[in-house]
Amino acid sequence: MPKIILDTDIGSDVDDALALALILSSPEAELLGVSTVHGDTRRRATVAHQMAAAFGKTFAVAPGLGDERLLGGAQLILDQLHRHPDATVLAIGPLSNLAACVDAAPERMRAAHIVIMGGMAGCAFPEGNIASDPEAAERVFSSGADITMLSLDVTLKAVLPYSFIQRLAAHTHPAQRMLHRMILEWRDEFLIPFIASQNSTLAPGDPFTTGLHDPMAVAAALHPDWFCWRPAEILIETRGQHTRGVSIDRKNVFTGHVDAPNCKLATSIDQAQLMRWIEDLLLREE
Repeated sequence: MPKIILDTDIGSDVDDALALALILSSPEAELLGVSTVHGDTRRRATVAHQMAAAFGKTFAVAPGLGDERLLGGAQLILDQLHRHPDATVLAIGPLSNLAACVDAAPERMRAAHIVIMGGMAGCAFPEGNIASDPEAAERVFSSGADITMLSLDVTLKAVLPYSFIQRLAAHTHPAQRMLHRMILEWRDEFLIPFIASQNSTLAPGDPFTTGLHDPMAVAAALHPDWFCWRPAEILIETRGQHTRGVSIDRKNVFTGHVDAPNCKLATSIDQAQLMRWIEDLLLREE
């Protein structure tokens, strides 16, 4: 059974909560612990504890680097990798905690398997997880670790449909009720203001969808055969006037050859299989 260490900025975009829910609902995964990253990591840790209670699970949670320099998140990751060298670190937030791990224990991290949701390989767009701490991302991608990368190029291809959200609302189990409430809070606090900033409107009763960026990273950790992959050399821009936080997919544009690959990059996913899996785990009757 795959062992997962989750490093997350849960409590902002709702896809982090969906990712944690999938891990907690899956009979195929063992969650070793959760480290939180970016911003108010203590509040993010509280959200993880609340989800543990709703799902009837127990696991270690440690707030990490963010507004405060808390090293508990990085220490949790290193401790679990020491006990379980075969574990997968699933990084679905900025890479600050992982960079601290690389600084503290480079040999241990060089042997680690890391699945990262972040970046965009197809154009010069500063995706949030990388752009929030590009120096950390640069250290992680330069660490020699066994990295699997899910970029926006692939994760933008799937969304959670409104019909799923409606079906989730019909459940009475505390876990599903909590997930539905978190989706609605994300809609009200983030999605509606964002759409308003784009000179459009979304009323509370209108249909909407949510991204599946972080759930797709969980799928990659548990079911890599659902994806197509290619070797890639990902470089992180830390100084560019217009490109800071951009992830650069360096290859020969004429031949496609990659001189020094440092990760495995997803290029496509079986979307139908992904949705069946999400529905089976999150909509099943207890």
